Amino acid sequence: MKPLEHVFGAEDSVQNKIYVYNRCAAVYNTVARRKRNSGRNDVASLVKTLEDNSLRFFTKALIAAEEAGMKDTYTVDAMGREVMDIMKLYIAETNNNYEAASNAIEEDMLLCKSILN
Repeated sequence: MKPLEHVFGAEDSVQNKIYVYNRCAAVYNTVARRKRNSGRNDVASLVKTLEDNSLRFFTKALIAAEEAGMKDTYTVDAMGREVMDIMKLYIAETNNNYEAASNAIEEDMLLCKSILN
């Protein structure tokens, strides 16, 4: 998977904006899942924040689709599947090379955080 910074701003289109938002939703959700499954008791607040940010991006994607008159193409179900597919890629990358994937996820999260702010 390309680093998110290579996708962000590469193309000025609604489709690209929606993909970036869904990718951010996926990266936040992937990290939330990993933290939730870590077995640590002190991560509940962090997991909630990560899941909330994921939902914020998913909502941004839905709004972008609606504003562009594309809500028939970009349905909740279709975008939910896209987020899940991206999450699977992040998880597979993490399982294959934890250190490299963790660095890539961190970079993607930093970019996503800048979009939220």
